[in-house]
Amino acid sequence: MRNVLVTGAAGFIGSHLVEKLTKKNIKVKCLVRQTSNVKWIKDLDVEIIRGDLAVIDSLEDAVKGVDTIFHLAGRTKARTEEAFYTTNSAGTINLLKAVAKNNPGIKRFVYLSSVAAAGPGKKGIPVKESDHNMPISSYGASKLAGEEAVIAFSSQLPVTILRPSVVFGPRDRDGLNVFKIVAKGIRPKIGIGRRYYSMVYVDDLVNVIINSAVKKATTGETIFVSSYPAVEWNEFLKTIQKALGRKVLPVYVPVFIAYIFTLFIEFFYFLRGQETIINRQKIVELKQKYWVCDPDKQKKLLGIKPEFNLEDAVKITADWYLEEGWL
Repeated sequence: MRNVLVTGAAGFIGSHLVEKLTKKNIKVKCLVRQTSNVKWIKDLDVEIIRGDLAVIDSLEDAVKGVDTIFHLAGRTKARTEEAFYTTNSAGTINLLKAVAKNNPGIKRFVYLSSVAAAGPGKKGIPVKESDHNMPISSYGASKLAGEEAVIAFSSQLPVTILRPSVVFGPRDRDGLNVFKIVAKGIRPKIGIGRRYYSMVYVDDLVNVIINSAVKKATTGETIFVSSYPAVEWNEFLKTIQKALGRKVLPVYVPVFIAYIFTLFIEFFYFLRGQETIINRQKIVELKQKYWVCDPDKQKKLLGIKPEFNLEDAVKITADWYLEEGWL
C-alpha cells in the first residue's frame, strides 16, 4: 500500500485516517466536497481533490493512480430519506463505477459502513455478520444499500466492508452532544431498562481500517468493528462524568417525551434549512436495548486490541473537547 485515496477525508474519522497514513509515509489523495472544511488535513503532505459523489466525472481523476481506496464519505444526517440514499448508496455506486472504469487493477476497496446497516440485536445475543440485516432507520438502510452495491462489484474489485459500532473520539461533533449534556450536569436515561452498545475509539477504528486493506483474509468480507464489545449506556455516561469532573443529576426521560422533543428540534432546524442528527429516527435507535455486535470475526481476521481502555479513551476525548473550546 503506497498510494491511496480517502473519501470523506476532511471528516471526523477520515482526518484521523489521513493523519495515520501520512505518518506511515503513504501518499494520500483526499477527496472532499467543495464546501468541506479541510482544517484537520490542510497542513499535511496530501493532495486535496474537490469532488462530489453525485457527479461521476468529478471522481475519475481521483481514483486513478492509487492502489487502495478507503471510502469513508457518507451522510449521517439528512432532511429526507432520499438524501441519505443519494450519498450513501448512489454515491457509492458512482465511485465503484469510476474505479472499475479507470482503475480496475486496484488492490483493495474498503467501504466504511455502520452497525446501523445490520440493525440492533436481541437480548444477550450479539449481532453476527451472518445474521439477517434489519436496519431500523433511513441512515442504516442507506448504508446497507451501499454495502449491497459494494458486494455487486466484488467480482470486479477486491472489496472489504467494515461496520463500526458507536465511534467516539476527538473531532467527533455528533458525540459531542452527549458530552455537552453531561457537562451541563445532566445524565439522561431515555426509557426503562438498561441499554448496551458496542463502541470503538477512533484510533482503534483507524488501525482496523488500515490493516483490513493489507490482509488477504479480509477480501470479500464484512466485519463488525469494536474496541469495547458491550458498554452499558449509563456506565458510559458515568465515565464521561468522571472525565469531566462534574456532579450530575440523573434524569429519567420517557421515550414519548423524547420523541415529542425531537419533533420540535426537527421543526426548528427545518425552518433554518439545516440538518440535525437529533431526530425521531434517532430516538427509535436509542430506545433499542442491544446495539451489540459480535467481535469474534474482527479478532480472528485482524487481531487488533484496543489502544486504550474505555476510561482513558473517554478522558482523552473529553480533554480534547475542553482544549478546543468545544465544551
